Amino acid sequence: MSGSTFRWEDAEVFASLANLLSLRQGACLGPTERGNKDTQHATANGAPACARDTLKRRFLDSFAKVMSRSKGGKCVACVALRESRNVDLEEPDGVKATLLVARNEVFEDVDFIFCNEIERLLAALGASACKHTKDPVVEKALWEAMLHYNGPRLKQYALDLQRSVLAFAGRGYLDRIPPYHLAQPVSNRLGIATFCDSDAIGSYCRATHDAYMRFAQAHLREFCNILSFGDRVVGRRHDRLTKKAHSIRHMKSIQIFIEASCNDWDPIPKLLSSIQLLGRLKSCYHTLVEAAETIPGFANLSIRLVNRPPSHKFLRNLPSLASLFTWLGLPFTLPTVRKYVGDTTIATIQQDFGKLQEKSMFQTLSTHAETQLVFYITQRTDLETMTKEFYPYIGCSKLCCFLCFTFLRFFGQRGPFFRVRGCHGRVHPRWSLPETKGLHVDMCIELHLALGKTFHYMSREMTKAVATCFPTTTGSSAGMTDDYSAPPPYIHDYHMKLAIQSKFHALRAAMAANWSKCALVLLERLLS
Repeated sequence: MSGSTFRWEDAEVFASLANLLSLRQGACLGPTERGNKDTQHATANGAPACARDTLKRRFLDSFAKVMSRSKGGKCVACVALRESRNVDLEEPDGVKATLLVARNEVFEDVDFIFCNEIERLLAALGASACKHTKDPVVEKALWEAMLHYNGPRLKQYALDLQRSVLAFAGRGYLDRIPPYHLAQPVSNRLGIATFCDSDAIGSYCRATHDAYMRFAQAHLREFCNILSFGDRVVGRRHDRLTKKAHSIRHMKSIQIFIEASCNDWDPIPKLLSSIQLLGRLKSCYHTLVEAAETIPGFANLSIRLVNRPPSHKFLRNLPSLASLFTWLGLPFTLPTVRKYVGDTTIATIQQDFGKLQEKSMFQTLSTHAETQLVFYITQRTDLETMTKEFYPYIGCSKLCCFLCFTFLRFFGQRGPFFRVRGCHGRVHPRWSLPETKGLHVDMCIELHLALGKTFHYMSREMTKAVATCFPTTTGSSAGMTDDYSAPPPYIHDYHMKLAIQSKFHALRAAMAANWSKCALVLLERLLS
């Protein structure tokens, strides 16, 4: 059966609640894993395909990062995988792979051109793998296409790296070796008492410390040379920078050298994230090649770019802050505001909330890429087909926002069907769900159930004291290894670490302010 319509019920209250949640101090961690854990894919003979599942998840996340060709929230991309079986296909398993790609911003001609090219190249790699051969010409063409398409992002990363490495060198860090006793607290904190970045040097210890620090110096100086005197052709320069960053991004000696050279509160360690981000594209390339040569169906690959659904725009007035507190069952008083929103005043929160409400009434609301994919799939299939053919994971170029993460967690009656690698904990205002027609009844029911549970969870989250929340992460995936299967304590511990750091900064600032006041009083007394 088909023809059902999904409508975003109580949209005004939902959007207002999202606006209020976005003003709270700290992060919203989102619901934890639910239901049965038996939704893992299996191979044709029924055995669990753990290694292949891991590769699929890495591939989907990597492909999403490739499709996010510029920095910024507008370019966040998400990818889903459909594996359709057809005995007439040439592949041994009779599988056709289809990638569905959604992005926060509208796709342009350059995106369609790139996807047509990369579809052909990945299919060629899949066909070569079926014949147990490799095609280095196709691999080279794939890398060059990815390099050219991601030029805007690589340009920004190169600029960030240049600023960081020049600042690092400008402070003299690049010309001196941090002593062994300063490196030990860093290595202990990182949990890397010993390592071997170079066979010529051997394992890291007191005797090899200076050699490894010179080893790290040489690598960082090579970045300086590429940035200062390297190839003036932008594409070739990006090629050299990304390959260099990729080759050293996991070297422990680099991390120890940078962190031991700087004090804990110096902004220079951003150099590490610049290296990790710049080397990300090459890592994605290797994952794409491995997936094309390993996952069935790539010889018959197709890539579809999902059209962004029509945006919501409210025509009615949204509820006031006082009425929203009443709806939540909370008194609209200063103690309540401070308990559930944070250290603010009623006048301030009313002003900030009013601005968000005004934007929600007069500006269009956005449907994030993860949610776009879910609605695209539900409009074109039924629950049984989705369960059989769609891999239960959505690859994301960034960690999900709280609302997308929560909605995906509740989409699926026996557990979250689509998983993601993590949630950064921020609540984005002006988040919306599109109204959709032509749905199968079962899919319409699934969407309404997910909406209702998300709404309920938002209300429950809003009635938690802010002391139980933690600072948000940046949303960047640089250096992050989080996955949908990571246990909740991991996210909790990560946020706890950030909370401790934040409190330390606040305490130090307060002490500095108090010292300034004492110095001023003393100066006034001396002058009098």
